[in-house]
This record gives sequence, C-alpha cells and structure tokens, in this order.
Amino acid sequence: MSHRNLHLAEQDKVSQDSDSDPCQLTEAGEVEREKKNTYDKCIPFLKGKFRETFGEREFTVRGLWFGSRETIPKRTRSFLEELGVDIKDAARMAENIVLDSLGIIHHHVHG
Repeated sequence: MSHRNLHLAEQDKVSQDSDSDPCQLTEAGEVEREKKNTYDKCIPFLKGKFRETFGEREFTVRGLWFGSRETIPKRTRSFLEELGVDIKDAARMAENIVLDSLGIIHHHVHG
C-alpha cells in the first residue's frame, strides 16, 4: 500500500470557477508520478505480449482517473473529451466504480 502525504491546498489558491477538490489538486500529480515510476517499465512487456493480437500499440501510464469520493478530476475530463467520451458517460463510469468497489469489499469481507 502506498503511503503518501496528502497536501491540502488552501481554498483561496483554487480558482473560483474550479470544481476540483482542493485535496485532489496535489494528490493527482503525486499519483501520476508514482504510477509512471511503477508501471512505465511494464510497457515493453505489454507491447510484446499484445502485438500479435492487437498490432503495434502505444501504451501510456495515467495516474488518477477518478479521485476520492468518486470525483472526476479535470485531467480526466480533458482526456475523455479528447477521446470523444461524453461527460455524462464519465459520471456513469464513476458510479460503476463505486458499485464495483463495494462488490470487491463485500467479496473480501464475506469471501
């Protein structure tokens, strides 16, 4: 389990038009760096493993997609918009994450 300090951004440093969670502003960057450091080295393996099935593909490590309390960070929204995903679908994805997480917890507790 990762232990990272959660740096709270002061509310007045968050722009008034921002709908981001102030806690998430720093955490998202930390998670991005941590995940890249951990998983970038897996990319050559994944390229080799899936080349025959899917052809030559590019892989990118992304950090925090859905934040604490199932919020959707701006970087996730921007990326999904680049892919042409409607933000309404992103909200449904967040709901599914909550439901799947509850299912995992239930399975873990009640095995």
